[in-house]
Amino acid sequence: IWVRLVGLTAGALLLQLANLARILSLFYIGRNWPGLFAQSHVLVWQSLIILVALVIWYFWVVKVADAWR
Repeated sequence: IWVRLVGLTAGALLLQLANLARILSLFYIGRNWPGLFAQSHVLVWQSLIILVALVIWYFWVVKVADAWR
């Protein structure tokens, strides 16, 4: 159960850090290149956040599956 809690905490922290990077970069883009904000928000960052979540999930599954063997 400790492996699951550590994985959950680490995954949540990494996802929050990715979200913070998203917010800061979107602020910078919106301020300097307002025409690119919508594309950056919908196309780039939405895809990256989903990718980050999937990568975190994959590594968590691999670690938990190895811990249960």
